[in-house]
Amino acid sequence: MAAKKGVGWDGFKTGVFRTKQKAMVKLGKAEETIDVQFNAEKVRFEEQRKKLKSLMKATTSYQKSIREMSNYHAKMTQLIHDLYDQTCPLWNACIAQEKVSNDIDNLRNDLEELWFDDYFTPFSEHLMQYKILKERIVERERRRVDMDRYRGDTRKLLQSSDMAKQQKAQVARDKAEAMTKAYQAMNNELLHDIPVLMEDRFGFFDPLFATLVDGQVAYFEKCALAFRNLTPYFEGVDRKACHAWPRCITESEESAYTQGIYIPGHAPPKEIVEKDYRTVASVEMESVSQNSRGAGFVSGEGVEADGYGGGDYSAGGAAAGGAAAGYGMASGPQYGGPPAQGYPPQGAGVGRGGPGGARGSLPVPPGGRGGGGGG
Repeated sequence: MAAKKGVGWDGFKTGVFRTKQKAMVKLGKAEETIDVQFNAEKVRFEEQRKKLKSLMKATTSYQKSIREMSNYHAKMTQLIHDLYDQTCPLWNACIAQEKVSNDIDNLRNDLEELWFDDYFTPFSEHLMQYKILKERIVERERRRVDMDRYRGDTRKLLQSSDMAKQQKAQVARDKAEAMTKAYQAMNNELLHDIPVLMEDRFGFFDPLFATLVDGQVAYFEKCALAFRNLTPYFEGVDRKACHAWPRCITESEESAYTQGIYIPGHAPPKEIVEKDYRTVASVEMESVSQNSRGAGFVSGEGVEADGYGGGDYSAGGAAAGGAAAGYGMASGPQYGGPPAQGYPPQGAGVGRGGPGGARGSLPVPPGGRGGGGGG
């Protein structure tokens, strides 16, 4: 296995020995030095560090939201300005609001400069101490692992009857003593620094807290003052008038959009047929009955009729079948009449008629059958 870039061979071997030592501890085959006091301080340190980093992130997002609010206010101001012209009573209000928008953006810039100088910069420097201590905690852990490893090596060599190994035991003991001193120095330093840094946050953060509040007070108070300059323009405006304001476009029931389009020789749109077929059928049946005679009866599948009489249209099958089936023309093929036709095809009736082969044409819903009578 190749060594990591920037790490010498000795460093690589040391890393392998540390990994082996940690694995042996997990397997219960090696001893581990445990400092209960330090572990408790380390937990407190990590919790506090996460909270401070979250606070920094939240404040940054808050400042970003104020900037976005200012940008959207400028965009909204321009769009409102575009709605009016110079003939409108509130035209001067639009001009005044543009100035307010510029003032608010300048106030936002002042707030960001204040917070950068007196909040974010010192806060970042304070957080750097947490980063430094975190690096020292990692170094303490390396020293602890090496100390335990050297101690374990010393015990194993001393237990051996081999003279050569016993001579190496002295070297291992010297390493263990040196690493023990280094570990204890780092451990004692952290046991001092971590609690001190934790307590230091109170005095340090007081001015940051005050700056955070002062900046918001100044920003929002001045923003409110800028907006108050607009209120005289709206003294005569009824704020509730918009709720009862009447529509100015053509009502739906009177609009050409909802009216059917009837083209001669073509069936009306399906939705119009389905909506109005009963009314249209009843009117045309009345008209047809003036020129012909017929009779019909209703069946389970639609309307079927036998018709007889004279004239151009049969009242029987065509009229009654049309009312139940569709726009259709039915004829009597049994007596020389042409085949049934329809608009749509399901509207065509199956008719029995007289020699004249009369045809009937009426609007009907899909699915029925119409029969044509003879003339």
